[in-house]
Amino acid sequence: MRKFATLLLIASFNLNSFSQEVILDTKLDKLNSSIRYTFNSENELFIMNSNKKTGESPIFNYLRKFESGTFKDILKDEEFIHFFPIPKKNDFMIVNGKLLSKLNYKFYLDAKQPIVKEVKVGEFLNFYKDFDMYKLNDCDIEFKLSDKYIYEIVSKDDKNYKSNNKIEKEDLYLLKFDINTSKTSKVKIDKPNMTRLKNDSLFNHKVIAYLPEMINNDSFQIITKSVEKEGKSSVFYRSIYDMAGKIIQEKSYTIEPIYGAFHYLYNKFTSRNRLNSKNESTTIEPAYDLDINSHFLDKVTGDFYIFGGTQNKNNPLGFYVYKFNKEDKLVWKKYYKVDDPKGFGERNNSYWTTYSLNTIDFSNEELIFVAKGPVNYNDANSHVFKINKNNGDVNTYKKISSTTKSSLGGTSLSRYSLFDNFILSDKKYANLELLIAQELYPEIKKFVSSISDKKGEDKKHIHAKITKNGIFVFETDNESYYKIVKF
Repeated sequence: MRKFATLLLIASFNLNSFSQEVILDTKLDKLNSSIRYTFNSENELFIMNSNKKTGESPIFNYLRKFESGTFKDILKDEEFIHFFPIPKKNDFMIVNGKLLSKLNYKFYLDAKQPIVKEVKVGEFLNFYKDFDMYKLNDCDIEFKLSDKYIYEIVSKDDKNYKSNNKIEKEDLYLLKFDINTSKTSKVKIDKPNMTRLKNDSLFNHKVIAYLPEMINNDSFQIITKSVEKEGKSSVFYRSIYDMAGKIIQEKSYTIEPIYGAFHYLYNKFTSRNRLNSKNESTTIEPAYDLDINSHFLDKVTGDFYIFGGTQNKNNPLGFYVYKFNKEDKLVWKKYYKVDDPKGFGERNNSYWTTYSLNTIDFSNEELIFVAKGPVNYNDANSHVFKINKNNGDVNTYKKISSTTKSSLGGTSLSRYSLFDNFILSDKKYANLELLIAQELYPEIKKFVSSISDKKGEDKKHIHAKITKNGIFVFETDNESYYKIVKF
């Protein structure tokens, strides 16, 4: 059995006073069978309503945005299967179509009439695969979509273009769809320096992995990493490109685990699932160099954080955080010990550990790190570190004990508005962010406790989303009602 630990990063904010407001309380019925939510880069809330059920995913008919204390209709009586905010205020994209090979993309830019485009999804297959119905809410395509382009970084073989990790032996291309002109172009790009990624002192993998991220309409970056064999040092590289595929800037950050050695890192940027390790080894060898440490960019201040896990003889010990300012100067570095051998450390011995990163993009004085024990155990613990953003000191520490239900019971998630498997009671389930919110703020815990879970009632699923605009709590039984409360 594989065992996991997760690390969740959330930008925190001060709640000097708490108010509670029900912003949506509606029935679920044949005409309103499913509701999903998501947030844009400005932390503004959107909900999608569906009055049709399918075997795979709901077809939505309405799109609403919460602003000025109420929900405003954005789209009405228009069918779509996906909605994605574009990282620019008020811009978004919807997708419709029955076949994966033939989808219509509608781009709503600057509140004008939609631009309707038919994109060859086959060329952008990995882009589309990021739209995961099982995630239900908050799909993240921030690094592949702007108000001008859809893009992928691909390699080329003799037959076609494809997304993969063959950066060392194959040429790389920027595959770019221009929304306004409907033209798709493929531009050969400069490759990052390969010599810095392979030598006798480093973990040398069969495949050198890379991570592309869009920065804005004019530039993107490719991230690569090197890790020395003893797991005591890593270099984090950022190659900055213009949209013609030329490298215009190189940045590098030398990272050490501070205490112990690097532990395997799994996050939304890498999606790796393999590890070569020996039980008594003093280091854990990652499947790819990207699997060591992760990062978080504060888009308001330009500050850049790199963090990851540490271990000794495969036992997780804690995590480190490095903060760099927008000039790439080190501001501070800290190590945070997780003192929980049974719930976090010893169980992971000789197994790979995962760390997933979640960010909330706004500036404040604190960051919250949550180090979570192995998810394949039903009694995993979560360790909440609220740290001072200016110096890295711990302002608040909380330990959260939780249990999970691992089985979906054969139920199709397509009919669900909310789903998660953290058990609050026999009839109430939550997401991890709800557990964090109610532990930090008693008012939310009191509200969650007041939700009925009597025998004979349908199971309740409760989500929380922490944003700069407040904490939103979503509640439903997926059968008869859907409710949103803003704190």
